[in-house]
Amino acid sequence: MKKIEAYIRPFKLEELKKELLALGVSELRFFPVQEWSEVHVQEFYRGTVFEVDFVTRTVLMLLVEDEAVDRVVGVIQNLCSTGSRQDSGEGDGRVLVIPVEREVRL
Repeated sequence: MKKIEAYIRPFKLEELKKELLALGVSELRFFPVQEWSEVHVQEFYRGTVFEVDFVTRTVLMLLVEDEAVDRVVGVIQNLCSTGSRQDSGEGDGRVLVIPVEREVRL
């Protein structure tokens, strides 16, 4: 079993939930986070350029069987990649695949 932890842009969450449900994922957790990195993002507001230190992301966490990891990661990559990294340097997030030794339900 693996834990998949995906840091995605918030507006991608609803579409991703639908696709994961179609894949048979029955349970997931998500919450908002603020992400900081040395690469600062420039945003424009009313003709003025602002440098943004913190970027809002949604963290999605789910447990999947080993056989389903590649399919789930592939769906996350396909749906959540906007291709904007080349433009802004910000990127679309990241996906971590972490081994789970044991699950104990409470």
